[in-house]
Amino acid sequence: MKFLVLALFIFSTSVKSANQWTDWSEIGLVYTYTTPNSLHVYLIGETCPNTKNYFSITDAKQANAAQLVSMILVAKSSKKKVRVFYDPNEGEVQCFFKGLQIEQ
Repeated sequence: MKFLVLALFIFSTSVKSANQWTDWSEIGLVYTYTTPNSLHVYLIGETCPNTKNYFSITDAKQANAAQLVSMILVAKSSKKKVRVFYDPNEGEVQCFFKGLQIEQ
């Protein structure tokens, strides 16, 4: 019995989560540094399950980074809620955008 419980525990912790959407959220703090076409986005009420609790856009991870940055800034300025599609297993530190939806 102990072996079965241990095996189930090990299996459950090794199973990777699939890509997922956040809930509809307001955009909180948005910031960038010197990297072109990069943005770090805090969503009010949503956190990345990794070390950093924000969602990131960078040229290195997204071919359409400039488009995503523009969309986030438009959503922020118009006070629209967004949903972010991300892979919680992509990195241990950050969650990177895979997709973005802006409410109507």
